[in-house]
Amino acid sequence: MRRKFLRVLLTTAILIAGLVSSSGDLRSQILVEVDGGPGGVRTWNYTYYVYNPLSDYSNNQRNRFIYRASEMLAKGMTPGQIASFAIKLRNATPWPASRNVTIRMGSTTANALTGSWVTTGFTTVYNNPAFNLPVIPIGSPDWVTFTFQTPFMWDGTSNLIIDFCTYRTGNSFLFPDWESTTVGTPNTNSWNKQTFYNFGAPDYCANNPPYAYIYYPYNRPVALFGILSGIETSFPDDVDPRRILRAGSVYDGIDPNFPKPSLTFRQTLNQNINLTYRIVGPLPAENVVYQAQRNGSSTMNHVAGSTGLFTYTMSDATGPLAGAGGALNLTNAAGGSYRLEATYQIPGYTQTWTKEFNIAFPNDLMVRQIRSPLVVPKKYPRGGTIPVSARIQNVGLNDVTTARVIATINQLPGNNEVYRDTTDYLGLLATGDLGTIDFDNFTSLEVGSWSLSVCAELLNATDQQTANDCQPTAGNTYIFQTLYNEEVGAQAIDAPINSSNYYAKRPFTPRGRIINGGMQDLSNIPVRMQIFQLPGRVPVYNQVVIVPDVGADAPLNVASFTFPAFTPPVAGQYEVCLTTEYPGDPINTNNQVCQFFNVQANLSGVYTIGTLKAGDPRNYLTMQAAADDLYRKGVSGPVEFELTDAAYSVGSTALALPALDLTTKIIGVDASNPVTFKPSLARSINKGSIVVTLNSGSGVGVLLGQSSILSNPSAIQFEFPTDPQWANTPGFIRFDGGEQKSLVFELNASTPFRAPFYLGDGSHDLTVKNCIIRNSPMTTPSYVSSLPS
Repeated sequence: MRRKFLRVLLTTAILIAGLVSSSGDLRSQILVEVDGGPGGVRTWNYTYYVYNPLSDYSNNQRNRFIYRASEMLAKGMTPGQIASFAIKLRNATPWPASRNVTIRMGSTTANALTGSWVTTGFTTVYNNPAFNLPVIPIGSPDWVTFTFQTPFMWDGTSNLIIDFCTYRTGNSFLFPDWESTTVGTPNTNSWNKQTFYNFGAPDYCANNPPYAYIYYPYNRPVALFGILSGIETSFPDDVDPRRILRAGSVYDGIDPNFPKPSLTFRQTLNQNINLTYRIVGPLPAENVVYQAQRNGSSTMNHVAGSTGLFTYTMSDATGPLAGAGGALNLTNAAGGSYRLEATYQIPGYTQTWTKEFNIAFPNDLMVRQIRSPLVVPKKYPRGGTIPVSARIQNVGLNDVTTARVIATINQLPGNNEVYRDTTDYLGLLATGDLGTIDFDNFTSLEVGSWSLSVCAELLNATDQQTANDCQPTAGNTYIFQTLYNEEVGAQAIDAPINSSNYYAKRPFTPRGRIINGGMQDLSNIPVRMQIFQLPGRVPVYNQVVIVPDVGADAPLNVASFTFPAFTPPVAGQYEVCLTTEYPGDPINTNNQVCQFFNVQANLSGVYTIGTLKAGDPRNYLTMQAAADDLYRKGVSGPVEFELTDAAYSVGSTALALPALDLTTKIIGVDASNPVTFKPSLARSINKGSIVVTLNSGSGVGVLLGQSSILSNPSAIQFEFPTDPQWANTPGFIRFDGGEQKSLVFELNASTPFRAPFYLGDGSHDLTVKNCIIRNSPMTTPSYVSSLPS
């Protein structure tokens, strides 16, 4: 074995210092997840493009959401400074170019949004002009957190408005799946959201948009709020210089280098806080050697006299290491590792704080850090020269003058040793000093994964703590990679997937992801997607796209892209395969991924609407729910919706929208497959037995015809807004009250203009017959479109 005697670069660390000021990275946050409450339905989606807060669908994407105080308090959220906001994502890939992200927050007593973008009273809490999404696989959902530059003070009683805006000068068809929720009762009837999106427009994050789309009710993000509260630092701690305490010394606060035990935490004026604090050890023993107390109790009550960061210093303690006035007396302490265990408790929240530290042995050398090579996702080229380097630290009281440091590298998965290098250190490391050790470089022509370990052996004395002699520590691994220059693989199929809903004859946009597993940037990569109908694996789709560029470094080494739309011909099971076809790819085993997905049938036949048959799989509780499914699933035969109840209510007068929007394309509807709304047999025998109240803030009850934007997010037109064929109505929608004129449509509107049924541009083959149409009482003239009655 060859031994090297090296000169070691030393970094001197201060042994003991007072508490440092807290930084943004050290701030303690209570994380509170807020969904839609009881009755709210959580779901994953990406297809509602214009609602997706982190889509790259348009240049501008701006959304506002209300989170009510009652909803946040019910989840245990406490008053204080909101320091972060997170949205849960999956199936995310980086945008082609970074976007500006701006978040504003404001307090309100309102329960619903008005469509105004005025920002008076709002605080800009976050702005990043060059934000890009991380890679989040579909099977590993994760929170994307926006840590505020300016925390927002929440008083615990006001509702919150979050204004979330992104902008860049281009756009693409990229959007992650985001976890959203509807809002449960009793909030459903007044909750809404507003959205603005635009292609090629100016930056409407910096300027207020000219208008807003109001959606009611609709999904908002499941949110994770970070509230600044709880412990941020302590003494002792697990960071230098508060990591190493000197045996034989008394930490009584008289000398600032020997402070008393303490906890530093966030507090709000008049907040009632309970604390506990104790030290156990030497590990692995769990003996309590120091127990802080107040008035004889180990639970110390503290009432906040201010808002902000506060340091609570222990004034009384019991135990073998307890000194006068709460001091930590190490005069007779045994060296070794100890653990501080503390709690911070306020109503609805308890924080547990544990920190390991050393009471220095006379002789203790540790490997502090591996400096090189870096772990995955860092890449190294096969055949290249890779530096091997580590840091050692003297955490004992006596000087270290001679030591041996050994680095070994094993090839995975067989764990065969392929490299070993030993460096003998001669020099001086005082207590707390760090030294950098450089080994021989490592090189290999193989492509694969490697595990590295570095261990230190104290030679000038007997090391009294061996648990810290190696990195990684026992039970952990340190893995790096060597790779080809050019190598690409199929990473994932983002659409279609088995957890999403697809319907016969309704097109959708397939999406996939590839990963550059090599060292160099790649360009012009052919990628093929094939779809097969099962059984028999009958090919029904075969398309190739050329991915222009994929970077080499994470996260830009993953590219997401779309294929031309695919229309499933029939319901049933399908298989989809994504294949990379890069010329000269040295690894073929990762070039293809395949998965199965299901296509559901369209609507066909007779369905009911109402509460009479609640729970029946062919029943809808409301007319809006039936319309949603009609747009979502389309039809493959004539469809009849039978109304079973005496009264129905559709829409809202608070929103400038029609009560029921039936514009744009409904898949499959034509002369052979009409859609009819009619009374049930039991209701059809009496005149006016069903009253449908059309609540509208625009004065339009049922809107028919073509439209570029409609209010129903389930429509195919939302998925393909630039294709005009989806904006046109198919016609053949009928409202038939029967011979007894059993259907009554009554418009309830807040505007002078009133049209219970309104025929927009492109209307054709639409029928309203044997129905009673009337306005609710009003003092201004009303206008009713002329339709057959």
